[in-house]
Amino acid sequence: MSCARTRQMLDAWIDQELDPATHAALVQHAATCPACSTLRADRESLLAEIRTGAACFPAPASLRPAVMRRLAETREARPPAARRTGWWQMAALAISAATLSSLFTLWLTRAPAEDAPSSAWTVNAVARHVAILGDPAHLIEVVSSDRHTVKPWFHGKLDFAPTVADLSGEGYVLLGGRLERGAQRPTAALVYQVREHPISLFMDHAEFTQPVAIKTVRGFSVATWAAGGVRFAVVADTDAVEMARFARLVQAAR
Repeated sequence: MSCARTRQMLDAWIDQELDPATHAALVQHAATCPACSTLRADRESLLAEIRTGAACFPAPASLRPAVMRRLAETREARPPAARRTGWWQMAALAISAATLSSLFTLWLTRAPAEDAPSSAWTVNAVARHVAILGDPAHLIEVVSSDRHTVKPWFHGKLDFAPTVADLSGEGYVLLGGRLERGAQRPTAALVYQVREHPISLFMDHAEFTQPVAIKTVRGFSVATWAAGGVRFAVVADTDAVEMARFARLVQAAR
């Protein structure tokens, strides 16, 4: 286990979201690495500060009717066997998502100086990528290396057409895709793999253009850009050269 990998998995480790083998490897590494041991202690201290010092606000009266309306819409779209979630569970999930988003935002604002400034889009992309690394079973909803299978799966689920490219000839194997169900609307997520490195490609609707920017966020390489009504974020445990190459290939596939 390397220091870079330990930093990437740190929050999942603290939240006890890792499999036993990965957890044991991190414990062993921290026992022999003062820097990573100190980093874990600092992160636990930060979480303690948030739990004790964060402001608490009562839910507005409009929350329950809004959740109930959303729940009714969701239940209509789900098979009968799956219609078992109460409104309070939906509210708890929403609050948990907001809390996790706040934690990741605060974490990244306290990142080391060498980490480039990050937008909310970048922050969320890194957070989602780290989360799936701790639970590979949630990595993919439609499993296929065939773009003609993956792309149609998104039809009717998004308000834009995602880019689904076959890059296997360049060494990037498509594993499949999934929906990232955000607070405002769902976004597309594709999963590729180069050697042993998973690559997350996130896409959302955008009404602006933006050139490719590559930065390092908590040890991950991240590429972001916007073109053709879609904004992109790529996150992977690779170097900047590999990230730039992958971004160019995705752009060429539009």
